[in-house]
Amino acid sequence: MHLKIKNIMKISFLMFLLIIISSAHAEEYLCVADMSVGFKFKYETKSWEKTDFEVNKSKYLVRKSKLFPKYAYEVEKVGDVLTQVSCKNDFNEYGYLICDDFWGVIEFRFNKNNGRFMLIDTFMGYTSVLPSINGITDEKSSGQYMEIGKCTIKKEIGIKGLFD
Repeated sequence: MHLKIKNIMKISFLMFLLIIISSAHAEEYLCVADMSVGFKFKYETKSWEKTDFEVNKSKYLVRKSKLFPKYAYEVEKVGDVLTQVSCKNDFNEYGYLICDDFWGVIEFRFNKNNGRFMLIDTFMGYTSVLPSINGITDEKSSGQYMEIGKCTIKKEIGIKGLFD
């Protein structure tokens, strides 16, 4: 009985290592926003105006999809629990990865050849104002923005890196 438990523990440990090693060698990118611009409703003027948004160096992790197997990649905002957007297709022949969320309000585009990305967020923004349907008015809308920045490939870790 004791020998069976030891064997099960060894097999479990080896399977754990294989999972970590296989995920460690997948392409992962860390993307950091440099600038953000957009539109916001101003109460004082009762009109939409262009504005700069604080990016606070927003960071995104682009990696092979773990959550949804039918998607090629996923983009997660660093510090958030949920996947921000999913990418149905892999990088195309020109190095582009195009992703969106399930509701069509966030779009993420990344070109691995030049390392540049763009995120567009339209959640509860200008096009969502439908007071009689969803109760969103210009005053209640959140504004819309676009972030741009650069991505770098994350350093791969091997077995040695796991125990350092």
